[in-house]
Amino acid sequence: MSYKRNPTIQCWTKHILDGQYDDKEQKLFTIFGQVKRVRIIATIIDKKEILANSDMSIDESSNVRIDFDLDDSTGVIRAVIKDVNPEDFKSFNKGDIVDIVGRVSKYGGFTSLWIEIIKKVEKPNLILLDLNLPKVNGIEVLKEIKSDPRLKMIPVIILTTSKAEDDIISTYNYNANCYINKPVDWDGFFNIIESIVSFWFSTAVFPPITK
Repeated sequence: MSYKRNPTIQCWTKHILDGQYDDKEQKLFTIFGQVKRVRIIATIIDKKEILANSDMSIDESSNVRIDFDLDDSTGVIRAVIKDVNPEDFKSFNKGDIVDIVGRVSKYGGFTSLWIEIIKKVEKPNLILLDLNLPKVNGIEVLKEIKSDPRLKMIPVIILTTSKAEDDIISTYNYNANCYINKPVDWDGFFNIIESIVSFWFSTAVFPPITK
């Protein structure tokens, strides 16, 4: 997906958060160069619906802003869509994996995405899960995945900074497929991701997708 003037760059949240935003140009400077529009795939970890204006003369059904907090295991970012009818987005909920195209913006010192396109990833073939998630425990998420008949066969890789023995034991008890300590430096993290991609998408065989 691309646009004539501002092509879409697919990236991780970390690329966005580590970039330098130019308020005048309204562009983000990253390792990819100047970026205005990005695409990320991430998990919704929180959702808020906010009435944008209390003026009763305005149709409140289309005067709502929706904030999605997203986590892709490299960082957390807020994605925003405004002046919408919340009924049109009621199928997007906490725990859903979404594919988002949006413009990068910075307001009040916080970097965010203004959503242009959002769609749900119905069933991934591999899940990377961090245990240190804001507002929710990664082990609880793992338990939900492995107890859901529709999701339990999807391989789950735990990618976290935690080295606690209790965490390692708990995740394997709940049928995690692999436990990897997340490096704190970018080069180390990139090497780990390359190894995961190499094994799971070149060597391993996935179970058949079922509805």
